[in-house]
Amino acid sequence: MLDSLEPTIIIYEGENIPIKNLQGQEFMLAMTTAMPNCSKISKKDFAMDENKIKDNMLNRPLNPNNRCTSIISNTMLAHSMSATQNAELKYAYIPEDVSQVSLQGKHDLSTVKKIDMHGNEQRRTDRAIQNRTAKDLVNSTTEEHNETVLNGVYPIYILCFDKISDIAIQKYRMLKKQYAEQGIEQEIEILLVDGKDKYIPQIEEELEKNLDSINREMLETKTISLETLEKFFNIRESNITLQTIQAINSTSYRDELWNPEENTNKLNRLINMLELASEIVPKQYIKEISAQIDFLQERTDRNTLHGYRFYDHSYSESIDVKRLENIKKILAQRLGDRTEQGNKKVSENLLEANNGRG
Repeated sequence: MLDSLEPTIIIYEGENIPIKNLQGQEFMLAMTTAMPNCSKISKKDFAMDENKIKDNMLNRPLNPNNRCTSIISNTMLAHSMSATQNAELKYAYIPEDVSQVSLQGKHDLSTVKKIDMHGNEQRRTDRAIQNRTAKDLVNSTTEEHNETVLNGVYPIYILCFDKISDIAIQKYRMLKKQYAEQGIEQEIEILLVDGKDKYIPQIEEELEKNLDSINREMLETKTISLETLEKFFNIRESNITLQTIQAINSTSYRDELWNPEENTNKLNRLINMLELASEIVPKQYIKEISAQIDFLQERTDRNTLHGYRFYDHSYSESIDVKRLENIKKILAQRLGDRTEQGNKKVSENLLEANNGRG
């Protein structure tokens, strides 16, 4: 699909630079920053000096092996932090074969580089991993980004969000020359993703539509259908709680898009829906609601791997912990009622059986 995009030509220092624009189309890419380490660590490494960071990104040799990436799409922009937003430089890849993909996780795996016995650099992680399709990885992402390690790949795009940076054009020139000199039979292009005006509104519109439909159904019918339970609580691709978290995370890649007030509003709407569902959902489906509450409660703990770690932005404090606890009490009470009724029924059956023997 990206091959069919007609580039727009911009003039930069007297040179024609072709730019491909993604403005609402479906896409899926592997993305990474140009920094050698986690960008937040890199900021400290270079003493927050933007010029030093920029020079490092421009002059750092390109390593096609062990590229640590996030899979992003039109439904989940995900996040790979820039060391500096004034000199943002990201690469995008399209693996040609599954053998080029390893270490797939629906969250940050905290991989570390190690040298094997043959002197080759490898990435390792102590965290649980699972091989997943790219689509499944995107649909199940639980943090600001997922993690995939690519081997034997070169960037096909210099990736920019919302604006073309000078460093992106400079790196494009350098890689175009490098590819030609080294006989790398691959194009290098600049790809502009319109997140602010196209993709984020699309993501948020889909979330609003789904939250409205669930609430309307429950308020009008005083019940919740098995179809709705299955779609929005069981199926990963449309899970409403995960969808809400992903919509929030999709705004985390740029400071001016991060809006704590809007994030709180999204989370409150979600919790309102879960609270209503907890009171009317059939008892045999209480565990589905409870799982959503557990998921949100995990994200309120800033000392764990959820909610906040390396990132500049966190939504953990926007989650209403007291209301989550109240919903858990409602669910526990309803389960308790069922247990009491079940015990009563067992007692009646035993009494009836004993009377029968008598």
